[in-house]
Amino acid sequence: MFTIRHATPYGNETIIETDEISYCPHAEPEPRGSGFNSSTGTLWYQSHTTDQLVPIKDGQVYIMNEAGSTVAKYDLGGWAQPA
Repeated sequence: MFTIRHATPYGNETIIETDEISYCPHAEPEPRGSGFNSSTGTLWYQSHTTDQLVPIKDGQVYIMNEAGSTVAKYDLGGWAQPA
């Protein structure tokens, strides 16, 4: 079990529990047309409510293990303030 702390570029924070996390460090292609978006990467987590993978594409993301220790930190762009 992991806990995700997501600080958005707008100053909001969300705490999410999940069993699965994956990170793609590359920008993803735009859905329509060619080129890439401005994202520096995307973090994906498995939602307990829908059992689907959910993307996080901006802000600061901190991953904590079951003991509460931060095991990873991602800066996905935007202007979120670090903790």
